[in-house]
Amino acid sequence: MHRKVFPVILLLAAPIVAGPVPDGRLETHPDIYGLEDSILQLFERLRQILKYGSPDSDIPPLDPLNLKSLHFDFYLEDTELKGYFKNTVIKNLSCFEVTNVTASLRPKMELKLGLSFEELFISGFYRLFGSLFGDLPIDGIGSFSVDMKNFTLYLDVQMRTKAGIPQIKELSLDFQVQNITVKYQNIIESNEMKTFAESFVKSVLDRFKVECLPPLLNMLKVVGNDFLVKWFDSEEYLLPMIKKFF
Repeated sequence: MHRKVFPVILLLAAPIVAGPVPDGRLETHPDIYGLEDSILQLFERLRQILKYGSPDSDIPPLDPLNLKSLHFDFYLEDTELKGYFKNTVIKNLSCFEVTNVTASLRPKMELKLGLSFEELFISGFYRLFGSLFGDLPIDGIGSFSVDMKNFTLYLDVQMRTKAGIPQIKELSLDFQVQNITVKYQNIIESNEMKTFAESFVKSVLDRFKVECLPPLLNMLKVVGNDFLVKWFDSEEYLLPMIKKFF
């Protein structure tokens, strides 16, 4: 990771709001030296890690992201579906835009981010069986694809200091999708089935928020805190900023 990115989170004396400006850069508070560059460096570094990985941290390239399997049990009123996705590939994770940044030190250290993906494409192999509307059996196996347009992420990071070192206290994430197009080989042919499938994918995403996202965020918090402990002492250029605000 780049060693000059954490002023974004740590060294903010008053609320700061950043958003897109005509030239595509982030508008930032004039009193916070280097904030805009730090934000851009952080996410550009993240983009590079997604594309190429980080050998020093044993992180492989993550765009495209390959997932071996995901099993599901879906119940909604009179609909019951079971099955799994295998060899799933998610593309364009590195093709994001930072749409909003809100950061503050008081009353609490907090950073809120908005990231937008123009398109995320998911494909793989599926197995699906169950019933629709109580008495309509459904059974299918084959390839599938999901094309999501205008996918937006919202990240909220709350910080604290421990033994003089910044640490992540709370980490939360939410997301929304403007449009979803779904194709399932051997099972979805009619427009009605496509509409149902798109609703089903949205329901799976909602369930992912509840069941899968919290443990993933907890893991990211642990990794992030370990990284902060490892590198914070080497951030020599942070000292002038610390003295300025504290």
